[in-house]
Amino acid sequence: MFPAAVAFALHDRRFAARAAGLTVAMLIGASMLAARMGAILLASAALAQMGAAWAAQFGPRRLGLGEVALPAIGGAGLGLGMGAVLDPAAVAGWEADLAGSVSRAGEQAIRRYQALGVDPGTLGSLEEMTAVLAAGFVALWPALVTMALWLGAWLGYRLLARWGRLAPPLARRIGHRSFEQFRLGEPLVWCVIVALASLWTPWEPARRLALNALAIGGTLYALQGSAVALWWMNRRGVGTVTRLVLLGIGLVFLTPALVVGAILLGLAEHWVALRDRSPGPGLGRC
Repeated sequence: MFPAAVAFALHDRRFAARAAGLTVAMLIGASMLAARMGAILLASAALAQMGAAWAAQFGPRRLGLGEVALPAIGGAGLGLGMGAVLDPAAVAGWEADLAGSVSRAGEQAIRRYQALGVDPGTLGSLEEMTAVLAAGFVALWPALVTMALWLGAWLGYRLLARWGRLAPPLARRIGHRSFEQFRLGEPLVWCVIVALASLWTPWEPARRLALNALAIGGTLYALQGSAVALWWMNRRGVGTVTRLVLLGIGLVFLTPALVVGAILLGLAEHWVALRDRSPGPGLGRC
């Protein structure tokens, strides 16, 4: 609700809609300021929305999921980074709560398996897996939050495009855009390269930052690779049933290969420019 409220408050031409958006944004902000970590998340959401607003007004292309990605994720990451520097105790408490929640959920699941008579060896493996999942979730929560804020910022502008009353230039810029046109900016390649190099640094905060950056970059490039695959299938006239069958087989039997292939295809798009041709029929709307 927060990014949609901010989008309406910034861009809608109706005074009532702007006032309602501002009121909702202020109420959400007031509720989040009650907790120290809530203030950090609110600042991150506000910066993510500022990045999305910049892309909507001044971006080089029509606004789509890919065009929002770098400004919104950059703003959200900046907010989380400032929060970690200014209030490390709040972030440490948040991470402790996350680890405790995952551990408690794992313990409850293990007790259920134990009641069903699962052998002790399997239970020991489940306990180890739960510990690994808790550690991984705590390590990667910044990446998950920044991507959630990016999707929220994009969704806010989709709602604005559907129900808002906008000036004609902005209405055209944030109109419908097909997912097969999902395209990332060139700077992301260098961010991924720097993150890969930073994995070898002895400084633990830098390694963790690099790990989160790689998680975000991998997700974005997997989406771009999926958009390239969708573009190709649209050009070849591949039917919906065939697409679902291929996707189902890939997810069930070849999930690692499917993910790696999507990432590599997304990376290749930067240099090969696979989609710089005349668009084919049938554009799936995003």
